[in-house]
Amino acid sequence: MKTSSILIVLLLLPLGVIAQTLKLAPVPAAVPAPAPAGPTVKILMKDGTSLDVPSLRRDGSMIMVPLAAGVGEVGYAVSKIARVAFPAPTQIVEAEGLLADGKAEEAMIKVEPILAFYTPFRDIPGNFWQATAFLKMKALLALQRSKDAETLLNQIAASAGVDPLIADRVQVEKAAILTRQGKDKEALTIYDQIIEKSTDPDTLASAWLNKGQSLLALKEYDPAVIAFLHVPVFYANQVTLQPTAMLGAARAWRGLTDVASAEASMRSLIEKYPTSPEASIAEKEIKQL
Repeated sequence: MKTSSILIVLLLLPLGVIAQTLKLAPVPAAVPAPAPAGPTVKILMKDGTSLDVPSLRRDGSMIMVPLAAGVGEVGYAVSKIARVAFPAPTQIVEAEGLLADGKAEEAMIKVEPILAFYTPFRDIPGNFWQATAFLKMKALLALQRSKDAETLLNQIAASAGVDPLIADRVQVEKAAILTRQGKDKEALTIYDQIIEKSTDPDTLASAWLNKGQSLLALKEYDPAVIAFLHVPVFYANQVTLQPTAMLGAARAWRGLTDVASAEASMRSLIEKYPTSPEASIAEKEIKQL
């Protein structure tokens, strides 16, 4: 198939057919929107029991919750807790939108209180510290604070035992450092390994995006187009990655001298994410086509 025809195929065929024809990753199930924060937090114990509490705090090896009468507290050993089902913070979705719009500093303001709240609970499954920390890392990279981003990534890695999915995501982000350093062949090996085994949409979207960046740097334009297109086609919910993926696809098409597809991708980027840094870059690069 000619690369110039790929966009047409993607627009006309059902996603399942695309996956089977091109041997791409399976289409993940739709991810529901986070539920609004409720009045209670559910603590799930390892013995199978559970309890709903209005609030909680960490005190060393104990989770302290207020008594029903409102006077005093009762403690539960962290070692006996299987998971705490915290309500999903709405600030995470808001920060993702800000990052996609290129408002990294505003996104940082959104995530800092969430990180502060979950820091005492980051060793307990069910917390949102790791997910929020990845968002902050993206914001730091957008602000060109690479060293700070790498320091935060190391902190995330130290807490990866809480959730096995985090370990794969950490590997992808460490490989992305290799990509930024120009060690693309080394990075590609890691991306392929993660893509082969992971089922987590966030991890897979990041792996495909960064794989596209490495392939683009190696001037392997055909596979780069496919890698970048995985993000908008299969992982549309990962909004923070969409502008970079669209710009990457446009650059790969330009490398294949498919000017029409390159311009279409750039114009779509400008229309959908007009305030993103990638949109400004696309406006300049359209003039060079």
